[in-house]
Amino acid sequence: MGNSLTVFVKDHCACWKDKMCLGVDVWNKAFNNSRLCWIFEKKACPYFQRCVLPIAHQKGTYTKLARLYSLLDQSFAKTEVRRCGCGAELQRRRRLCDKCARRHRQDTYRNIRHKLNQKVKR
Repeated sequence: MGNSLTVFVKDHCACWKDKMCLGVDVWNKAFNNSRLCWIFEKKACPYFQRCVLPIAHQKGTYTKLARLYSLLDQSFAKTEVRRCGCGAELQRRRRLCDKCARRHRQDTYRNIRHKLNQKVKR
């Protein structure tokens, strides 16, 4: 486990208080009664995964921290964001973004009309 993961926990985890883990999640349910931070014990922490790790997106360190956390939790898989050819993020079950889908539809229609017009002229 890298030092950057522990530093990130100390700086951004709401459960980290006075060098110990409060062990309370967002719904005020206790999940860690030992008062020892699971990240420091090299164990997976559901609160860290659900609430603290998304902060790394804003800080620009998500890739590095997700890789370090995946060493602790083998079930945690960093999902790659699918992108369209123009760079826009794709929604689930989509091949193209809305803008590119519209352009592709127009190009297809234009090509079909062009082929039909050439057949008629011959």
